[in-house]
Amino acid sequence: MKIIFLLFIFFSFVKADVPRLGMYIYSHNNTYIKFRMIKTDEKFFCKPYGIFTIDDLIDSKDLTKECRASVDDFYKKKPKLKFFSILNLHRKQNYHIVKKDKLCIFYSNSTKSYSEEMLENGIAVITPFFQDKEWKYRFFRAEQGARINKQGLWSNRHKLLKACMTTLHKQ
Repeated sequence: MKIIFLLFIFFSFVKADVPRLGMYIYSHNNTYIKFRMIKTDEKFFCKPYGIFTIDDLIDSKDLTKECRASVDDFYKKKPKLKFFSILNLHRKQNYHIVKKDKLCIFYSNSTKSYSEEMLENGIAVITPFFQDKEWKYRFFRAEQGARINKQGLWSNRHKLLKACMTTLHKQ
């Protein structure tokens, strides 16, 4: 009986989404971030979990000229947000990474995930029909903070960009 119990604990731990250490290599943009796993030396691109970013909007095939112009205008006025990942992540620094649904949750600042930081700065919105109970409230709280403080795309100057984001990410 003890052996069965120990095997159950072992396999429960192996299957769980435990954070693993990954070294930050570089960012293609705020959405595609390259890491190298410390133990396995596996290199991979990590896309933030649960959010739809402005860079996802740029990569969209359905992007209109007006929306592209609004994105360009947004990044001209806020260049720090265009290079958010480069400014906030440090090369060769290790981050705790959890792979989830072919996406990643990684912690860039203490207990906040990178996805939460993107939402707080108004560079992303929560993906539609997001149902992860563990993260839904944290993401909602981060996005609401950006709306209240008029950060990023929630500022009054970027109404067209906000409209583009909300219509395209619902498709």
